[in-house]
Amino acid sequence: MLTPGVYTIDQSVRLELESSLRAAPAALAAAETLDDVTDDIRAAFRLTLEQLDAIRTQAEAHTWASQVTALMSSLVERPLLSSDEFQRALEDPAPRLDLRVGDEEPITVVKSRALNVEGDLDEPLRRLVRGAGFRGDLLEVVLQRLTTSPKPMFVFDRGATETKRAEA
Repeated sequence: MLTPGVYTIDQSVRLELESSLRAAPAALAAAETLDDVTDDIRAAFRLTLEQLDAIRTQAEAHTWASQVTALMSSLVERPLLSSDEFQRALEDPAPRLDLRVGDEEPITVVKSRALNVEGDLDEPLRRLVRGAGFRGDLLEVVLQRLTTSPKPMFVFDRGATETKRAEA
């Protein structure tokens, strides 16, 4: 069996995304119109007035937090890769990727689970967002956040890959 390439999570990208999603309801709770929303949040979430109203209702909801947690876990298993890293993964003869998330046990996934941040992310991410429990306008808000200027969440770790393959 071929040893999979090692991809390490970019914690700064993960934390930025998770923080913006977790904070959105509280950050938007006082906004009554789109004009009350900061330019950064408006750009990151591409909000409509209906979506603003929907997310404002989540400010005190524990459901939102658990859905964000579920979504972030799902995103770890569908690694977002840069175009170059995505191509590298597809060209690697190993059928799987070894995903490293901090000190946690590595997660091994088939490489077809990887997503190219420059590709069409709408449908695969829509499934993840729906799977995390988001519906209606909230699903659209979260999807818009994920697909607006997406960043790679994992990067190829050449050193760890070479070490792992040498040990195999």
